[in-house]
Amino acid sequence: MANATARVEDDFTVEHDKGYDSLARLMRDYPETTIFRQFKALCAKMLVYRQADLLYDEEELELVSRWNEDDPEKKWFNHSWKEILDNPDAAVLRDKVNHVQEKLKSYCKDEMLVLTAEVEKLPGPNSLSFTFLQEWVKHRDRGADFLLDIEAQAWDSCQRDDYVVLSPTTSHDRLAIALDALIVPLYHRYIGTRRPPTAHKTHGRVWDYRFDRFILLGNILTILLATAIPAGSIVVLYVIKSMIIRLLIIAIFCLVFACTMTFMVGAKRVNVFSATAAFAAVQAVFVGGTTLVQMG
Repeated sequence: MANATARVEDDFTVEHDKGYDSLARLMRDYPETTIFRQFKALCAKMLVYRQADLLYDEEELELVSRWNEDDPEKKWFNHSWKEILDNPDAAVLRDKVNHVQEKLKSYCKDEMLVLTAEVEKLPGPNSLSFTFLQEWVKHRDRGADFLLDIEAQAWDSCQRDDYVVLSPTTSHDRLAIALDALIVPLYHRYIGTRRPPTAHKTHGRVWDYRFDRFILLGNILTILLATAIPAGSIVVLYVIKSMIIRLLIIAIFCLVFACTMTFMVGAKRVNVFSATAAFAAVQAVFVGGTTLVQMG
């Protein structure tokens, strides 16, 4: 699992594709850069227009129904669909109903609402991948070589919350994502640029850092904390003799434990509550046992 988090460096000796072909090839080789705007405001505007159009159609059909109800020859149109289908006088109403059905199909089923909802489910881009794509687009020998006028603003930072990624390569591991965002920029600035780039021929000098290494690092940190927090609490509670301070220590370690479960492990609230309660109970039992031993 790769994560394109490097910087595009100057290298004019490299032969590469031109125009949108080069951008398409970049997205093919680095799926995490398949970042596109979903145009939330524009989609909402189109939905509002469609909705307004259907409101007028709905009102028109209601007026026609009331007029038909007052007409002895057409009142059966409101009671029988077969009358609408077979009666020549219902041709206008029949055409209107079919027209509205097509609009509703386009609005509700096949296009706007469903597609907009599906796009909303796509995840947002990784911050480092988004920055990498921005730098590639703005590089004078890459994206800036062919993206002109408004097209050059396709990945503007001011619309950051309006972008989705089609092929995310990062997991939902909060700790790994945080480590990725924290370590990669520093590592690349001071160490990575001194090493040979991962890709050189097609996309210029690009450094590709594997995300699975941060997952491994996150797992190691989790193991260390899972061992250190319980062991540390036992050692501290054993050394301290004051009951008031012991209770404060229990509260502090429970807070650390709950924060670790929430922000590092990403556990659900109910699991955080139950696990913290169990951890507090274990500490309380230990304190009670050591107190009895000391008194005895």
